[in-house]
Amino acid sequence: MNHIIKSLIIGLMTAYLSQPSLAEDQDNLQLAPKIPSGLTSGRLMKLDTELGYHPPKPIHRSPPIYPIRQRKKTQEGMVVVKFMVDEEGKVFEPIVIESTHSAFEGPALDAVLKYQYEAAHIDGKPLKSVTSIRLVFSMQDSEDAAGRKFISIYKKADKGMNAENPDQQELRSDLDRLANAKYLTNYGLAYLSMLEYRYATKFLSKQEQLKSLRKLLLFQNRIEKDRQFLDEAAIHSIRMNILQLLIELGYYGEARSNFYWLNKEIPSAAEPFNDAMTQVREILSGDDAIMRSVELSDRGYEYHDLTKRNFEIDVVEGGIEKLNFYCTRSFGTMAFSPDSSYRVPESWGACDLLVVGRPKTKAKLYQF
Repeated sequence: MNHIIKSLIIGLMTAYLSQPSLAEDQDNLQLAPKIPSGLTSGRLMKLDTELGYHPPKPIHRSPPIYPIRQRKKTQEGMVVVKFMVDEEGKVFEPIVIESTHSAFEGPALDAVLKYQYEAAHIDGKPLKSVTSIRLVFSMQDSEDAAGRKFISIYKKADKGMNAENPDQQELRSDLDRLANAKYLTNYGLAYLSMLEYRYATKFLSKQEQLKSLRKLLLFQNRIEKDRQFLDEAAIHSIRMNILQLLIELGYYGEARSNFYWLNKEIPSAAEPFNDAMTQVREILSGDDAIMRSVELSDRGYEYHDLTKRNFEIDVVEGGIEKLNFYCTRSFGTMAFSPDSSYRVPESWGACDLLVVGRPKTKAKLYQF
């Protein structure tokens, strides 16, 4: 390996509803060029415990076409796509959930639309169902290293991030330069993503901090047999920070799903959240409406975990066009109607909601 940048520290923030401190220690957030022996790989899609449910299984998946500009600049990347699979195993309604660079999103969506699956089924009966995949764009024989220019800018940004009074504008410029650097491998992207998170903790909202941590999770699973970028301690730290932010932001359904995953895969990391999750379960099972803020991305949509069957959306600014429902047993779409209440049929199974409209639209989602 030609270049290794020193590890970073992410302090675990306090996770609570009414409990004052549940996570006190700090974990080293560092990159691991090889697979740690005790690492368990995570899953991209929400774990589904519905009795008798069998998710879609891939039959044929061709690799995506590499974007010409990114290939010339030796830029790598990843894209997470969520999509529906119909009763014949054909893909429809793919959407990008996360990506390292927008240039890879179009090729990823084009590739996914050509996939062939065995349909999901319950008791042998095929049905429409949701699934997801991470597509990795990597150059042949690329190394887990970073170019000299990348390292130079990275060190400057790292030093600026640690300054007593960091210059937000200069740091943003450095991060943008890193994102467009030549010879930007997935290894370098992992470091860039950590810088993006540190930037978010200093200057941006908790929602933006959550987004940057989710992008970091793109690097938690192995890429090929011997390529791994996040070590076990880093994954513990990221997962714990995500769960805490979900609780603080009131994203209780997603918090419950993340806690379920954490408790199953990394029990020691889930333990500090036991008391808080007891309160989360009480809120989810109660009769009071649960409210969360919605802000559509530059893509013009935002994806939400649906906690309850009934909901309303109050538009604060901008406009919403339609609602799509990605479910374990069905798919639904409808035009958005202000001042309307919606109910998701029980027969659709577990569902997530895609709100589509004008970019940067702000709204409030009430579930009851």
